[in-house]
Amino acid sequence: MTSRYEKLRIAQPDPIFGLKAEYVVDPRSDKLDLTAGVYRDENGVTPIFEVRFPPFSWRHAL
Repeated sequence: MTSRYEKLRIAQPDPIFGLKAEYVVDPRSDKLDLTAGVYRDENGVTPIFEVRFPPFSWRHAL
């Protein structure tokens, strides 16, 4: 029996991972990590912002 995945091509590496690797080895203290999409303040804390609208629900969208 053959696997349905045998014909899949290996994808090219995502450039964002290379950017993250460069960030990790960069010795500068004022660098910003924008690869993860998570904001952290100068203390390394991710703030939780107040929600100004009710959360989206698919039940109400259909």
